[in-house]
Amino acid sequence: NYRIAFPMNDGEVVDDNYVMKVLFDKSLGSEITDTQLLEEFTITIDGAPLAASALSILRGETPTDDALEVALPNSYNGDPEFLHEVRAIHLRGDTTLTDTRLVKSAVTALPDSDGDQLPDSWELLYSLDRNNPTGIHGALGDFDHDGATNLMEYLIGSNPIDPDVSPLLIPDLTVNPNNTVDLNFRVIPGRQYRVEYSDNLSDWFYASNPISVAEENDDYSWSDDGSTTGGPPGLSSQRFYRIEVSLP
Repeated sequence: NYRIAFPMNDGEVVDDNYVMKVLFDKSLGSEITDTQLLEEFTITIDGAPLAASALSILRGETPTDDALEVALPNSYNGDPEFLHEVRAIHLRGDTTLTDTRLVKSAVTALPDSDGDQLPDSWELLYSLDRNNPTGIHGALGDFDHDGATNLMEYLIGSNPIDPDVSPLLIPDLTVNPNNTVDLNFRVIPGRQYRVEYSDNLSDWFYASNPISVAEENDDYSWSDDGSTTGGPPGLSSQRFYRIEVSLP
């Protein structure tokens, strides 16, 4: 009879106002206090345990069951289709009861415990300290000593702990016979890109409107036909490009 009753089905969307309920037979909690019973429960989300303060006991939820109420946190990681595993574990002696539910997180601001612009989910993925906004763990740190800050690596979707993964966003250029130029570069969801151009490396101007995508694309293409850059690039003595990346 031990089960996650709410949410009822895998794939349901939850947010930080959702209270999950784990039902269990009343006999499990008989003759012990709520505090003692709570000490036997562990709730994990994607393997990370929730704080004990998020758990509470509700007696008499049904005629036969008591319930564990769980205040779920904001687990949104930037992917609204991502299935987070919520696991409810009860341990008493050598007996373990467990149940799982796969849930989606409502789209919201990405949690950032230390306010360093690096989401908790990203810092946990790369073993950075989500509660330390300074030093090599913060936005201005360079954990892998490759010359790019952690914030730069987050923005372009690079790996902040592997110096062999390039932290640079360098477009591939193709000059076409009709004097246009194609730029191909990697884009990821949750970012805003703008192509900039210059004819002298001193004065830079926007060549594109803001670009955003719903899916990752390693070969996104943008073309300079001269309509936003003062003339076809193939007729210019020289033209330079760079990509601006920011959060929306």
